[in-house]
Amino acid sequence: MATANWQWLLRWRWEAALAVCILVSVGVFALSETSRIRLTDSYDDAIRSMWVTERLGDLASRVIEAESGQRGYLLVRRPVYLESYDAALPKIAELRRAIRDHYVTRGDLKQTQAFDEVSGRIGTKLSELEQTLKVGQQGRSELALQVMGTDAGQRSMDRIRAGIAALQTHERERTHALVEEWRSGLQLSRAGVAAITALNIVLLVLIMRWMKRDWLRARDREQELDRMVQQRTTQLANLASYLHEVSETEKTRLGRELHDELGATLTAVKMDVAWTRGKLAPGQRALAEKLERAARNLDMCIQVKRRIIEDLRPTTLANFGLMTAARELAEQTAERAGWKLKLELPDEDPDLPEETAIALFRILQETLNNAIKYAKASTVRISLVGGLGECVVEIEDDGVGFNPRNVRAKASGLVGMRQRVEPHGGRFYVTSQPGRGTLVRVSVPLRKEPPPVEPETSRAGPPASEGELFG
Repeated sequence: MATANWQWLLRWRWEAALAVCILVSVGVFALSETSRIRLTDSYDDAIRSMWVTERLGDLASRVIEAESGQRGYLLVRRPVYLESYDAALPKIAELRRAIRDHYVTRGDLKQTQAFDEVSGRIGTKLSELEQTLKVGQQGRSELALQVMGTDAGQRSMDRIRAGIAALQTHERERTHALVEEWRSGLQLSRAGVAAITALNIVLLVLIMRWMKRDWLRARDREQELDRMVQQRTTQLANLASYLHEVSETEKTRLGRELHDELGATLTAVKMDVAWTRGKLAPGQRALAEKLERAARNLDMCIQVKRRIIEDLRPTTLANFGLMTAARELAEQTAERAGWKLKLELPDEDPDLPEETAIALFRILQETLNNAIKYAKASTVRISLVGGLGECVVEIEDDGVGFNPRNVRAKASGLVGMRQRVEPHGGRFYVTSQPGRGTLVRVSVPLRKEPPPVEPETSRAGPPASEGELFG
């Protein structure tokens, strides 16, 4: 069971790794987004707490400013002091409303109640200032100053300051707590990102290892397939070479037997027919005609026998060499097909092994036969050039041509010609286009000449031994 699960995991490891990477990426995004929202909220809360702290301080200053303006006016009776008093009142009302809205919006009931208490004291203080100011403006300055001389106003201001200070202290503590929360959230976010990054690195390392292992396996399989293909190709090439050699050997044997056995028999029969014709009486005209017709048939059989032997193993190639056999084959084929022939053949045969010369002759035969069947050509050029270590044969016609890519898979002519030349270290090319003729080019290496043996020169002392000559 465990083995089956492991095999299943190996089979789907790429999909599993991809799924984990997607989940990790989604996790990174979700974690970063959550951390961003949490940090943003903490930052906004801290900013609002600092804003409230600042507004509370501003509120206390405005109340003190209003009290100072009222006292200054009552003491020196100069209207300029009322300007600061009048300017502080709307600011105080605005600050009381803004701060309370903040607490209500935040949903902090306790602080809302605490601020309402402080705001009520401020309202009471402002009412006392306004009443005292009205008493002074009505001409009862002494009564107003007596009210100012009591410590009731001082006690109310102390309670206001104490309430505002308590609210400010609470906001500072809250700001400090939010900052600490923001820092801890930032650290947690960084730790989460670091952990997910480490997980991603681990996954990438695993994926790279799997990729490398799969690549190495694929490379090994590819190399093994290349070796197998190369081995099979070599075997097929050797088999093709062997089959060609067997075919040529069989053709040679069959041609020899036809020449020796059938040729001798046909010659003997022709001699017997000729002898019988000579023994006939003058009145045996019908028998003479039969024997004459038999003699003609024998001559035809002898010609067919010669042609078959020439096709199996050209005697011209064996007796006079490749150039003579190629020239004779080209001229006979051109005469039969009605071509204009252009021969570019050297006078002497290139230095080729016998098997290579036979292969070139067979390729020439096959190419000319294909040209008769399919090319519809009017001119054929045959060229042979030997030099620079190779022999190059070209057969070119101006026929209809064809597309080499569209050659039928079962057409074995081109494949057979290539297989004939490759075992001899040669190369086979076909260049053709529809309407532009065909060029067949074959190149084979010449026979390697043995290195020249330097004549032994006389030297002083005894001759070198065999071990000294060959190391």
